[in-house]
Amino acid sequence: MKLNGKVAIVTGASSGIGKAIALLFSKEGAKIAICGRSKERLDETSRNLKESHLSLTCDVTKEAEVNAFVDKVEERFGRIDILVNNAGDPTSMPISKMTLDFWNRIISANLTSVFLCTSACLPVMMRQRYGHIVNVASIVGKMGGKYISAYSAGKHGVLGFTRSVAIEVKDYGITINAVCPGFVDTPATDRNIENITQKTGMSPEEIRKFMAKENQSGKIITSEEVAMEVLNLAADETGKKNGEAIDLW
Repeated sequence: MKLNGKVAIVTGASSGIGKAIALLFSKEGAKIAICGRSKERLDETSRNLKESHLSLTCDVTKEAEVNAFVDKVEERFGRIDILVNNAGDPTSMPISKMTLDFWNRIISANLTSVFLCTSACLPVMMRQRYGHIVNVASIVGKMGGKYISAYSAGKHGVLGFTRSVAIEVKDYGITINAVCPGFVDTPATDRNIENITQKTGMSPEEIRKFMAKENQSGKIITSEEVAMEVLNLAADETGKKNGEAIDLW
């Protein structure tokens, strides 16, 4: 097993990509700490975890909640080997209708959360002189798109953060990398499709075909495919990949 005995935190693990990552990591022998805002959905993920695990509700945009969560993980397991910053909010909005409140919410969910979780875990990893951080970014962190200016800006920020922190922590045996998926088949994508359908009159089938065509692979990526790429980075002990942003679309 690739992660036998490792302690891993996965944020946003109640559904979609985060849930797939948590299940795969558990299968690979990791002790998992998961968080999200829905206790009911977190409990569903927990029931499928094989190894020892900790499940707590946490809003990763709130510093006090993040610090309390990380403290409980260290208290329970004694160390933190892997952090997967997966939590985010892909809600779209035309710039002409965007409010400052909406902008702040999207930036906080997609970028500030990555800072808060990383800064909370780094002191533990630095004391250990070991750790792997994987940020689930997006292909729109490298390009733009209609109605996603806030989301795209947040994901661009995640990549800049990843590259900069990688330089700071490389001498502590810590790596930090990002995965950049295109359209992924998740409940969040389903919600976006429903939103687009209501606003444009396009059918869900038409929207899915468009999304598949936009992906370089010609298909919508699965959560399990993203989870496998995250695992490859989290299990890489060579340290050669650091500050990288891996495309998956």
